[in-house]
Amino acid sequence: MVRGTDFDASGKLFTGSPSIEVMQKLGYHQDDSSENKNRSYSSIITETYISGDFASFRFDGIDWNDDTNSPTFGQDGQYDRYCQDLANMGFLGKNDWRRAVYSELFELVDNQGDINDQYGIAADINYWTKNVNMADKIVSVSLMFGFVNTEDAEEKFYASCVTNE
Repeated sequence: MVRGTDFDASGKLFTGSPSIEVMQKLGYHQDDSSENKNRSYSSIITETYISGDFASFRFDGIDWNDDTNSPTFGQDGQYDRYCQDLANMGFLGKNDWRRAVYSELFELVDNQGDINDQYGIAADINYWTKNVNMADKIVSVSLMFGFVNTEDAEEKFYASCVTNE
């Protein structure tokens, strides 16, 4: 967990992408198809800076909202379902876990530096955000360097869920 300190990240808690051990204990299974559903993750990433295997997620899934003009774009995709699951289980006593927005993750790194180095959070690959750009690409953020990229829904990236404290 990382606590945001400034701007859009202030007063919020952020998860790192979960380890495979956590995924297994929660009953998740690997599914890298566009038809992924229920408790699933896309692939296993072996971190180089910290020890361990971590889950990556797709943005899409069966019956997901793929309308980039909708305020609920991405709802019921693999990343969204993971955050919904944290909320439903009351993780850390919170029931408002949700997908991160670009400005929250960017401000988190911009003000606290390399999240991997500072907190031991998996960060070899970018983290999804719930934002899309003008070309209907999904925005991702590096929690090591703050770099911003745009991605397609079938790509595999880490997931950070956010809650207000």
